[in-house]
Amino acid sequence: MRHSDAATEEPGGPAAGFGGPAANSGGPAAGSGGPEEDPGRPGEDPDDGATRAEPRPLPTAAAQPPHAADPAPLVTADGPAPDEDPEARRPARRPEVGIDAELWRNLAEALTEPAERRQEQGGVALTARTADGMWTIVGAVLPQQTWANAVRCEFSVLEVERVRDALDSLAPDHRDAVRITWLHTHPGLSVFLSSTDHDTSAKWRALDPEFRPVVVDVTKDELGDRVGVFDERGKALPIGLVDGVLPAGTAGAIRDALLERYRRTGGPLPLVLVGAEPYRT
Repeated sequence: MRHSDAATEEPGGPAAGFGGPAANSGGPAAGSGGPEEDPGRPGEDPDDGATRAEPRPLPTAAAQPPHAADPAPLVTADGPAPDEDPEARRPARRPEVGIDAELWRNLAEALTEPAERRQEQGGVALTARTADGMWTIVGAVLPQQTWANAVRCEFSVLEVERVRDALDSLAPDHRDAVRITWLHTHPGLSVFLSSTDHDTSAKWRALDPEFRPVVVDVTKDELGDRVGVFDERGKALPIGLVDGVLPAGTAGAIRDALLERYRRTGGPLPLVLVGAEPYRT
C-alpha cells in the first residue's frame, strides 16, 4: 500500500529535514498533475509512493527544558493506571517515550475525520526531554499539504524551514528547550514505517542519533496503536502520556513565534499545537 511521509531532495540540491534539528528550504513538492522528481524539490519514490527527505547537519539544540515536570505515564511496569479497567488493556511495558497528555487530546481531536474524508498529513513534531530524560512529543505543526489522499501525502520542504526559522528567533531559554522531528499520519492504516521511511530515517539518524520518526493513526483504540515513535531498528517504542513538560511561558513563546512566521508569508496558517494549549489563529 502506498503512503507518504516527507519530501525528497536529490544529492547536491537543497536538503530538508523532518527528523533532525534543522532543514534547508526548498520548492513546492507537487504540481497540479502530481509530484515530480526534480533536484532541489520534493519528489516521490517510484517503488512505494512514499516520499523522502535528505537532511543536512546544523548545530543541535540542548535537549533539557528548564523546570520540566516529572513524567506521569499512562501505564506503569505493573499494568494500567489505577482509574482504568485492567480488562480493557493488554499488558504494557513501562513507557520509554512520551507525548504531552493535553497535546495528544487536542491533536487527536483535530485529526479525527469521517472515513470518507480521511487524508494523510505530514509535518513537524516538536520534542523535549522531561526532568528525568524521557524523550517526549510536546508540539505539532501540520502545514497545508501539496499532495494528499487516503494513502499518501506531501508537503513543501519550505514548511520545515519556517518552523526552524521560528524557533531560531526565540530567546535561548525557549529555543534550546525543543528539537524537531518528522511526523505524519496513517488514518485507518495503523502506525508503521515503509521501506522508504526506513531509508530516510537511516540518513537522518546518521546526523542526529536521537532522530525518531513519529506516525499517528487516531482511528485506533490504544495509545500505542495510535502513536508510533520508532527507534533505529524501526521498532515502535512503548509510549505513555506525560503532563506539563514545557513551562507555560516556553510553550506560549514557541506557539506565537510559529504563527507569526507563517503570517509573514501571507499563506495558509498550519495547525499549530504546543504543550497543553489548543490551536489558535
